Amino acid sequence: MAEPFTLRIHIGDQTKEVSLPAWEDITLGRYAEVARAPKDELDHEVVARILGIDTLDALAMSTKEAMAALNWYWGVLSEGAKAWTAYADILDDL
Repeated sequence: MAEPFTLRIHIGDQTKEVSLPAWEDITLGRYAEVARAPKDELDHEVVARILGIDTLDALAMSTKEAMAALNWYWGVLSEGAKAWTAYADILDDL
């Protein structure tokens, strides 16, 4: 199991740390859920479900912070998916 990412969220003078699963531990189902999430309809409960974090952690995020977290995480998942696809292509060629 890979190390999770730690996302630091700054709210005023406080810093909250949220642990997110590493992309290697994400199922294709969650990747698909992130990829098709309607960005204009996300609420904190949806953010929590997609990121796999506690709803209270998601509620501590402002909408801007939550969107930034999702965009960052989607980028991580995208890079991970590209890496796995390239790896699968290599295995297919063996």
